[in-house]
Parts: sequence; structure tokens; C-alpha cells
Amino acid sequence: MKKGFSLVEIMVCVGIIFVIIGAIFYVFKAGREFISTVSLKLELLDEVRNALRFMEKEIITSRVSFLNIPADDNFYNSLTFKIPQDIDEDGNITWSPD
Repeated sequence: MKKGFSLVEIMVCVGIIFVIIGAIFYVFKAGREFISTVSLKLELLDEVRNALRFMEKEIITSRVSFLNIPADDNFYNSLTFKIPQDIDEDGNITWSPD
């Protein structure tokens, strides 16, 4: 009786090893993509927090002002703010010129 492995047995073992290695690489690739996605989401969240802090700071340091929106049903892409020049005792506001 001969001792050893036949060619078919070796081919089956090699095939099984390739399947296992492929599965391991797939898991690593999926993990790397997941970590990359989470990292990008955290970076975006950090940028949003910074923007909100900036807006909060600007709102806290702002003064009373009014926003006039024209009633012509058009869309506008800018805001113009006027700085109040003076507020008298009755609460009347003198606005800066246009």
C-alpha cells in the first residue's frame, strides 16, 4: 500500500485553502471600508459641530436687526443686514443707510 496523497486530494485541499483565504480578505476589505465610512462620518460631524459653534458665536455677538423678505415669490441667494445706528428711549430704531 502506498502512503501519500493523490492529486485530487491535493487539489481539493488547495481549493479549500483558496476559499478560506478569499473569505478572510473579503472580511478585511469590508472592515476597512466600514472603518473608512465611519471615519468620514465622524469628520463630517466634527465639521458640522464647528460650523454650529461658529454660528452660535455669531448669533451671541449679534445685535437686534430685522430681515425684510420681499413678497414677490422670487428666490434670493443673499441676505443684506442693516446695522442699527441708534435706538431711542421709546424703542424706535434708526437704521444705517442702504
